Amino acid sequence: MTCCTSAFDTQLLDSTPSIHPWQVSWPRPAEGTICLNVDGSLLGSPQTAGFGGLIRNNAGAFLEGFYGTACWCKP
Repeated sequence: MTCCTSAFDTQLLDSTPSIHPWQVSWPRPAEGTICLNVDGSLLGSPQTAGFGGLIRNNAGAFLEGFYGTACWCKP
């Protein structure tokens, strides 16, 4: 797992419009708490998984982020 702030730099994100756009919102956590958001995907053959997440405080300020890859294989 790799931790780095630059992985979540919004200027690096692809700005290509989605074919099926939808509105996404972030509910603010209670005062004095933090929020962990995670996501992942599994694509291809051989199948490779990607994952990532970020931690924000109740004001929405970025605190920490992580991302990584993993391979899925049959036992």
